[in-house]
Amino acid sequence: MESDPWVRRVLRDLSAHEKPRFELLGPLGEGATAVVHRARDTALGREVALKVLRAGKLTDVLRERFRREARAVAGLSHPNVVTVYDADAEADPPWLAMELVDGRPLSEADPGARLALLEKAARGVAAAHAAGIVHRDLKPANILVTASGEPKVGDFGLAHVLDTRSELTRTGTTLGTPLYMAPEQVEGRPEAISPRTDVYALGAMLYEILAGRPPIVGESLAELYRRIVIEDPAPLAGDAGRVALKALDKDPARRYAHAGEFADDLRRHLNGEPVLARPLGATGRFVRRNRRALLVGSLAAAAVAGVAALILSLRREVERLTPDPRPWTAVFDGTSTAPFMGNAAGWRLEDGALVNAIPHPAAMQTLRTFGDVDVRLRFRAEKQSYLSFRVRMTTQAGWGIEFDRGQVQELEGAERELIFRGRGREVTATLDGKPLPLTLRGPPVAEGTLHFSSVGGSLRILGIDVR
Repeated sequence: MESDPWVRRVLRDLSAHEKPRFELLGPLGEGATAVVHRARDTALGREVALKVLRAGKLTDVLRERFRREARAVAGLSHPNVVTVYDADAEADPPWLAMELVDGRPLSEADPGARLALLEKAARGVAAAHAAGIVHRDLKPANILVTASGEPKVGDFGLAHVLDTRSELTRTGTTLGTPLYMAPEQVEGRPEAISPRTDVYALGAMLYEILAGRPPIVGESLAELYRRIVIEDPAPLAGDAGRVALKALDKDPARRYAHAGEFADDLRRHLNGEPVLARPLGATGRFVRRNRRALLVGSLAAAAVAGVAALILSLRREVERLTPDPRPWTAVFDGTSTAPFMGNAAGWRLEDGALVNAIPHPAAMQTLRTFGDVDVRLRFRAEKQSYLSFRVRMTTQAGWGIEFDRGQVQELEGAERELIFRGRGREVTATLDGKPLPLTLRGPPVAEGTLHFSSVGGSLRILGIDVR
């Protein structure tokens, strides 16, 4: 191995003395950006896991992520977290010396012991949360079980430090392992990352232990992303199933607040005590399965509820069909990305339109706040697995419209006109002049802004106007 030129360079660069600091004993694993070696620390006389950033990967962002991993874990002291002994992010290449864990991943542990192991691992994650650190890439491969039966959480390379303003992931950048990623990660919303994001991953692992399969699967990455955002996992029976489903809630506010709460409820189940997670109930399950149908049904029910409701409905229809004489004023006219929040990475201006440059670009959001106005968005969509538009006119949750693959196929081939009409707390929408049912969704759409996101295919935003 030491005949490899790159390995010889690592040995040379890791040493500030004639004798190398680390003696490489063999590879333990590798990823796209780093290699992990079994090594002997000659200064301290012990074996370690030595993580070395790959040659040719020394970008500023990766070096800062490496530095962040060292900072994040160096301050943690917990029996269920891999210990970091030493690090040098300024070396060339950067390196990280960690506790050597001779073990196997959680997925290969004794099936009968996995629930108890996951509970212990969650205690380690809870220690990270208490220190203001979100792991962001929890999965069975990152939980190693030692020969003595102790789980160790490692690989904090994507860790998010809650009390820092430095954010290495631009809006729209998806980080994590897809099968265990929370909806807010899939949508590329770094501002929504919190300990509840890790709780989702713990819930996904618990679900997999109980059901023998991940909670959400897809035939392609785009399909998996779409399903994570809009579909709920199949129900599970029993208290442990309720714990998993609470952790997997699409709304972070309804999950456990941090890994410690998740671990506590899982421990209650293991002790034969009642868990705090409550079953959703027949009504709740029906509502989740039929969100869109219920919305349409509620509008129909309101129309027959009484004469007053009928008159109100007719008045709205007259308003919709009556041409509005007010002129439209352009917010986005295809010449600049300045009207949008944040970084426009993943989008480009092309022939007077804003076009996604990658299959899963940043979820874009306007800077302009709207209030009691009409907002018109002109667009062309093609081959999306998922497409959504949301607007928030008041301090209440945002109103959104979502299209799945089949609905996008019906939109393809022509320019479409989507209009939101906001009157205080009342928001309505039309697509090419036809009413659309709206879904009420919570943050992060900022007050008074328009938000749109796309998975796969091509989305061309031709114009955004108000009146």
